[in-house]
Amino acid sequence: MGEWHGQPGGDVGNDAGKFSPEELLALIQWHIVRCDELRSAVANRAAVLLSANAFTTAGVAAVSVSVSAPQAKLVLYLIFVATASTLIFAALSVAFAADSLINRFGWTVRQGVESTSFAPAFSHSDTVRYVASLAGFRQTQLDLRVTDALEHAISELWIVIRAHHRRYAQMRKSVRFFYYSLGSFVASSALALLARLVA
Repeated sequence: MGEWHGQPGGDVGNDAGKFSPEELLALIQWHIVRCDELRSAVANRAAVLLSANAFTTAGVAAVSVSVSAPQAKLVLYLIFVATASTLIFAALSVAFAADSLINRFGWTVRQGVESTSFAPAFSHSDTVRYVASLAGFRQTQLDLRVTDALEHAISELWIVIRAHHRRYAQMRKSVRFFYYSLGSFVASSALALLARLVA
């Protein structure tokens, strides 16, 4: 995790115990780095879920192939329902896991009641959208004041917190559907085993 170089406790900043702009900027940047590490953790979990769903999908495909006809129509129907449920739940789990990797919608808001400041040094989407050249980007940085940088960092922290909240919500949905898929896989496997025993 990124290292924050500010001082803990109530004596940081001015005499009233508040942070100075420089110290507050360092603290906010530390939180931005932390949010980036949380994003990496979500991405790692998504990769695990994608692998787990590949296992259940391959397993249910093997189970469906192993069922030999003729079987009782009711047994075949139950196996079909369990197999289809496994595939549907696995597809939903994969979709939500993939959706947790990126933000399909931009978080930077320029109009309305809620707005975030133009922050080219913090947001690459701002950079490519509003700055056309290296000279223009250089000028935005040369004109930057501490208070400007602080406002940009606050906006970026708000954006990444919202983004992480959405990613984590999508990950929870993915885990939920994976459990459904796993349960359907177990059910289809048990039904296929039963069908072979009574055949």
